[in-house]
Amino acid sequence: MRRISLFLLATFLSIPRVYAGSNLSCVSCGEANQLPSPVPKLTSIAFSLLVIVVPLVLIAFSIVALVKATMAGRADDIAKAKGKLIKKAVATVMIYLIAGLVQFVMVKVGDASER
Repeated sequence: MRRISLFLLATFLSIPRVYAGSNLSCVSCGEANQLPSPVPKLTSIAFSLLVIVVPLVLIAFSIVALVKATMAGRADDIAKAKGKLIKKAVATVMIYLIAGLVQFVMVKVGDASER
């Protein structure tokens, strides 16, 4: 996991150097000038995937664990699996709420900066 994170970070940091000599259009965001236009698009796609995929994976793995515990038939395993399912469902709701809050704040900040 750490290698993947380092690879993604290195890739993200190298984007401005790769596109520096090309005719790629650039955008500015706050103090950052000459930001290649694919960067905001990629960030938006990554954020959307995070909001959609992570909760689905959390719920899917929780349901699989609950089914395994139910098949085993032990009451204490079933209770543990139910508790984990509830915790992951709450985490899923929190992810959606936080993502919505971040988008709301970004829209309000963007509106305030245009005035």
